[in-house]
Amino acid sequence: MDRELARLRLAQCEETRGRVLRGDGVIGILPVDEIEQMVANYRALGDAGMADAWLGLARYHLDDNGLHTSLADAADCACRALALGADDARALLTRLLPALRSAEVDDPPHAPDANSAVEAALARDDDGSAHYLAGLLAFHGFGRTKDLAACARLHEAAAKRGNADAMFELYVLLSTGTGVAKDEAAALSWCRAAGERDHARACYNLGAFYATGRGVAQDDAAALRWYERASNAGHGRATATLAYLVHSGTGCAADPDRAETLFELAAEQGFDVESFREQLGI
Repeated sequence: MDRELARLRLAQCEETRGRVLRGDGVIGILPVDEIEQMVANYRALGDAGMADAWLGLARYHLDDNGLHTSLADAADCACRALALGADDARALLTRLLPALRSAEVDDPPHAPDANSAVEAALARDDDGSAHYLAGLLAFHGFGRTKDLAACARLHEAAAKRGNADAMFELYVLLSTGTGVAKDEAAALSWCRAAGERDHARACYNLGAFYATGRGVAQDDAAALRWYERASNAGHGRATATLAYLVHSGTGCAADPDRAETLFELAAEQGFDVESFREQLGI
């Protein structure tokens, strides 16, 4: 297929997918046959070697407004995109892995191809993202044999390259002794390293550590600072916890107005603030 024509068809597919995302198909102003043609065109372009076509189709399969919502199909398309060199497919597959295992979805046909592509990328992995994904693939046994020791090694390699997600995963592995000898001190060190890079979950955990004195000297002010960093990174529970501390004056002067603003932000971040406040009686 002519390269310019292929780009034009891909752009048309993306435009149609955008309409699906807006809900045009649901309300009936986007005909079903146009959506089916989009899927067919995505597949034809992907089969012709266009990685971004598989990536677009993967995203379509995750859209609840579409006709073909399928976690398994989305994962397979992401694997095919990754195998063809689409770097954005790494992030998508990383996001899909826990959901696939939670839903007990079988590995898609092209999972081994994704593994091969990730393995090939390890030699040129300056930011650690390939090692991080490889570690997740080893942990989940996705398209390969499950290997927790390999998972730990790969996450450590990614963490040493500055990857905050890998730092946090390494903290989890070290604190639980999964695939590596349990080491609470090393675990805390990696959690702190991830937190210093504003990793939301790491910042939240550090807030909890200082609030309770787990592994560190109990320090309400330090807890407040870490919860605030987690909140700034979009962590809803951290924002709600920060709101409670501000409401009660723990680690700071009490400020009911700011607390209410924080509770509203936590709700916007997707946290169940109503249940949280009911549990705390505020």
